[in-house]
Amino acid sequence: ALVRRTLRDVASHAGVSKATASRVLNGSHRVDPVTRERVLAAIAELDYAPSAPTRSLSAGRTLTLGVVTSYLTRPQAAERLRGVDAVLADSGFDQVIHNVESVEKRDQYLRVLTRAGRIDGLIVISLPLSDDAASRLASSSIPVVVVDAHTPAVEGLPHVVGDDVVGGVIATRHLLEIGHRRIAYIGDAFDNPFGFTSSRHRYMGYERAMRSAGSIPVPELVALGA
Repeated sequence: ALVRRTLRDVASHAGVSKATASRVLNGSHRVDPVTRERVLAAIAELDYAPSAPTRSLSAGRTLTLGVVTSYLTRPQAAERLRGVDAVLADSGFDQVIHNVESVEKRDQYLRVLTRAGRIDGLIVISLPLSDDAASRLASSSIPVVVVDAHTPAVEGLPHVVGDDVVGGVIATRHLLEIGHRRIAYIGDAFDNPFGFTSSRHRYMGYERAMRSAGSIPVPELVALGA
C-alpha cells in the first residue's frame, strides 16, 4: 500500500522540528546550510510532496500558533490541546503552549502575544476575557479564536462555546431516567478570580432537571471547591 508521508515524518527523519522542515520547504533563510541539506535529503528519501494548501498556508509566516490555556494538567485542557496538535500535524506549524494560573499571567500573555511578528495565530482556551482584553485581541493583526469562554466580551471575536446549562440538564436527566433520585453535584467554586461560569451554569442545569422531575436539590449533596 502507498504510504503518504507527512511533514512530521520528514522532520523526524532529519532530526529537526516541523517548523524547521517547513522553513526549508518554503525557502526560508533562517536555517543553517547543514540542517537545510539534511532536510532536503530526508524529503528526497521519503519522496515527500507537500499539498498546495499546506505550502500556501505556511509561506511567509512564523510557523507558530500560540495557545493560551488555564490549568494545563486538567483533562479538559489536555484533550483540547490534543485536538490542536492533530490539526497542526502536517501543517508545518508548531504550537507554543502558555499555561495560565493567575489573572495577571493571563493579561500578560495576551498583551505580549498580540504583538505582530511573534505568532501567526492565537487560540485562547477556557479563559473569560475582560472588555479590555477582548478589545485588544479584536484590534490585533493576529487571528484569534476563543474556546469555552462565556463572557459578553467574546461576542465580537470568533469563538466556540458549549451550552453548560444544557450539559447539566443532560447529565442529571440521565441519572433520573435510570432510577436515581438522590443525585449529588460536585463542581468548581462559583466565585473565582477568573470569572469561570461553567460550574455555575451546569449547576443551573442540574437544578432545572431535578425540579422538573419533582425533586428538590438537597444542599448537603452539593459540594463546591477548587
